[in-house]
Amino acid sequence: MTREEENEVVRAVLSGQTDEFEKLVAAYEKPVYHIALKMTGNEEDAFDLSQDTFLKAYRSLGSFRGESGFGTWICRLAANLCIDF
Repeated sequence: MTREEENEVVRAVLSGQTDEFEKLVAAYEKPVYHIALKMTGNEEDAFDLSQDTFLKAYRSLGSFRGESGFGTWICRLAANLCIDF
């Protein structure tokens, strides 16, 4: 997914088309999970933290400024949640 496509999906979600968020989940579920797995060393914790990451991303989507790619933003979010964990 290109950065432009990511930004279009983000705008769509913010405008009420919440089902569009699934596209972002599909694009980034593996990288987010792998970050969590590498940082925790536990598959169950990694799965839970991945879900937490997408939930937090969805709730915080309004604060995504688009200065970096969505992938960069959500991976940083995942790493921060793992550190807090």
